[in-house]
Order: sequence, then structure tokens, then C-alpha cells
Amino acid sequence: MKFFLALVSVTLGTVLLGSTTVHSETIQLNIAYADSEQPPYVYEVGSVIPEKPGVVVEMVKMLEQKIPDLQVNLRRLPWMRCLSYLKDGEVAGIFNASFTPNRLKNGAYPMKDGQPDPSKRLVTISYGIYTLKNSPITWDGKTFGNLNGVMGVNRGFSVVSTLKKMGVTLEEVNLVSQNLKKLKAGHVTAVLAQDVTADALLKDQERFEGIVKLETPFATKPYYLMLSYQFIEKSPQVAEQIWTAIKEIRQTKFDDLLAKYAEN
Repeated sequence: MKFFLALVSVTLGTVLLGSTTVHSETIQLNIAYADSEQPPYVYEVGSVIPEKPGVVVEMVKMLEQKIPDLQVNLRRLPWMRCLSYLKDGEVAGIFNASFTPNRLKNGAYPMKDGQPDPSKRLVTISYGIYTLKNSPITWDGKTFGNLNGVMGVNRGFSVVSTLKKMGVTLEEVNLVSQNLKKLKAGHVTAVLAQDVTADALLKDQERFEGIVKLETPFATKPYYLMLSYQFIEKSPQVAEQIWTAIKEIRQTKFDDLLAKYAEN
């Protein structure tokens, strides 16, 4: 009887079938994401994961429903640390990450024909340009006009290198709200931010009255769950399952999740 009880309590779920032993081991998928807000995809600022964490956070947790024996463990960190931890293999994945060739040194994207596969994206997000009302600054999709001051942008954003190549003078901070405060106070002349976040913040007219968004977006990009090279080397089939599951979750669950958060 003692032997039987010990056998049943094996944590790896060992199953004996005649002379064959089959192991069903839980796969721990440790994932980090930024400690900044990105509503409706990520809610609240800081290391705590709230009860209603956001659309994309819930999508990533749904991987557990799609892949047997997968356990998703989430933590929140500053974005630059997320990238660093991914490179070192301290986490198996990070999100939301748009594609830049430079980030390939940190980890992998779902690929097809040598390029990131947008069908396996989590979401698509645009970058908006924000100025004070009556500002002379313009953007025609290719060139800025009358941008004679400093632009605020989030530290670690993929567009930072693009803006620097364009000769734009930047001040980098961690939060969109910090940049909008600096814009209203006149410390920067424009802000470039993901519009899902900035537009949500601008609903608070008491804090951000007088700030407007230019009509033409700066860029629109797909955002991915990146995986570490260490995880892929150890579990290549699971990695492909994860990215395929993301595609299925976005196609079947995204609209319902978006509606759920729209009701808040």
C-alpha cells in the first residue's frame, strides 16, 4: 500500500502502461512583460498583475488551454530588463514586442520565409504623434514639419532608432503619462506614443487638456510574443505550438476579450 501511494504521488504524473513508462511533465513557461500600461492590452503600472490585467495578458494565459501540460508564469519588469532577461534565458518569453532586426540578438519571433509572420502576432498597434493644440508641427507620413524642439518617447521603443536616424532630438522616459505631462508643461514639443495608451490617457481632460493627436500615424506594427533561444533549443516543438496557438487565440478570442474590457 505504501508503494502504491508513493507511486500515485509522483509529481511528474508518471503513468505505467505494462512495461512502458510515459512521463507527462509540466512545461513551465516563464514570461515577462512591461510594468507600464497599454490599455486595453495591459492595465496598470508596476510589478503587480491586477485581477483584470488586459486583453493581451489574458491571451497569453490562454496558452494553457491550448497546449497540454503548459503552465504560464507571468511577471512584470521594466521593458529593457525584459529584453535583457530574454537574451540571458532568465525568462522564456516576453510581450508585446514589435520587430526590429536588432532585437533578434535577444530572442526569436515566429518566422515565415525569413521574416516575422504577422499571422502569428498578438495585436497590431499604431504610434501616434501628440502635440499641443495650435502647435505648428506637422507629419505627412514621411517628414516632420516645424519640429524644432525635443520629442518625448518611451525608453526602449522600437521606433527610437528610426527617430534618431531622422535626426529628431529625443528625451526618453518609462511611461507615456510622463511624456504627456512634460508636453503639457512645455518641456517637450511633441510626444510619440502607442495610441492605445495615449488615447486612453487623454480621456482625462483635467490632466491633459490641450493635447491633440496628429491625424497621420507615425507607424503601424504587429506585436509578438518573443521566445528565448534557450527555450527554443530545449523545446522546439512546443515553441511552434505556442506561436500557432497565439494565432488561434487571436482569431477566436480577441474580439470577445476586447468587448469585455470595453464594458469596464
